[in-house]
Amino acid sequence: MEEPRSPLLIALTATATVVVLVVFVLYSKRCGGGLDDQGGGKDASAFGSLGSKKGDFTTGDSQDIDSVAMEQLGASLRFSASQQLMDEIVDIANQQNAGDQYKRLAGLIGKEALSDEKQERLLDLIYKHGLTLDGDDPSQVIGLLEQGKQVRWALNLEEKEQIIFELRKQADGHWAIEDIELPRRKLSSDLSGSYDKALGAIGEASGKESATENGKGGLAKGAEEPERQRDALDCAHHFVTHVLAQRFEAAKELVESQKVSDASIAGLCILFEEGKYQLHRQKPLRAVYNRDLVAGFIASLVSENGSEDAEFSLLLQRESAQSKWKIHEINLDKLIQDYAQRVAGGDVYYTPLANHPQGGQTLVIYFEFDQQDLTERNKRQLQIVSELLKLDANKSIVISGHTDAKGSASYNQTLSSRRANAVIDYLASLGVKESQIRKEAHGMNQPRRPNTLDDGRDDPSGRRANRRTEIYLDF
Repeated sequence: MEEPRSPLLIALTATATVVVLVVFVLYSKRCGGGLDDQGGGKDASAFGSLGSKKGDFTTGDSQDIDSVAMEQLGASLRFSASQQLMDEIVDIANQQNAGDQYKRLAGLIGKEALSDEKQERLLDLIYKHGLTLDGDDPSQVIGLLEQGKQVRWALNLEEKEQIIFELRKQADGHWAIEDIELPRRKLSSDLSGSYDKALGAIGEASGKESATENGKGGLAKGAEEPERQRDALDCAHHFVTHVLAQRFEAAKELVESQKVSDASIAGLCILFEEGKYQLHRQKPLRAVYNRDLVAGFIASLVSENGSEDAEFSLLLQRESAQSKWKIHEINLDKLIQDYAQRVAGGDVYYTPLANHPQGGQTLVIYFEFDQQDLTERNKRQLQIVSELLKLDANKSIVISGHTDAKGSASYNQTLSSRRANAVIDYLASLGVKESQIRKEAHGMNQPRRPNTLDDGRDDPSGRRANRRTEIYLDF
């Protein structure tokens, strides 16, 4: 006959059962809603407490991540919007403890997206360098590859580095991390023993040997990798980023030079500078189509105060699946319309880009009536042009002066020459060599627009567009 159980033993057993049930419920909470469908709520508070219970690599704790825990961590949360998933990643990055950061982030990413090499890079980044975020801009959308289904985000670290996350909507309607790309930096060779222990723990958690032990899948310490172009979105994103930062040479490397002229790139730099445009936060680049060898994106911009939208389109192509993407066409029509409305007083002809009779485009500097002096706006435009010329002493430009039809032909011929000289002198003051410039003066003989209306009356807006100096980039 069994002895009766003591009341104390019964109470302890009941308490333990309740604790287990509470932990299980917290562990299984789900979350949803956000950027992609603007619905639902988020509750991942239980997730934040799990990391501290599993051990700390930085202090040499003997507890390791087990594979079941990793799978459960990644599967226990559900996000109905990519914004919410990124918010969770930002929250993890803001954790103070490296062990907590790694365990939570690795669990969220999952074993499918976190290869041996990426495990090693992630550990190196967290333990040696730390996940210190850009305080002003911790995360951003890179682009929408497929509306409502696939979005690329960046986690912005200090010193302008990024961790790229490829997020995809799953069959059950929730978002998950499909891929991750870490900063392309050298791996550290002087990490503490706790780092090696962490690598071993990850090997156990994933059912694989440590990358440092088996010599497979990992990157040798100290190795350097060049930046790589994964797809058309990468090419489009890098191009727009370079242009926004006025990095002409870097932007030029991403275009097909026979299709996109230097004037187009320089003109885009000027439009961005004068219009004070920035990429749209939620929809910077959107794929219109994205096929194996051709892709089209719309780049969305906002003005300085963020109240107005503008856009332009990019056509990209590549010769084969192994070739790099190049930009083959830039359509600036909508951007120029917005620029003209906000900066040029509504005059679409009063813009820094114009079609050249010989083909391609030319940069345009405008003058006030009967004036040859450069404005501050002119000088800023010419500073951009000078940077292009100083990149290569073999590059040359043609500068042609023009006037409206007011005054005599001889007077306007002289005025057009003085306007061209004003541009040449300022470029020379910026370090451009005289041998790189060829001058032309056309007076009033090559108007961009009629100086008069159809009924013969004066057209001030037409004459305004004709008072100019054009800069034809002959390279």
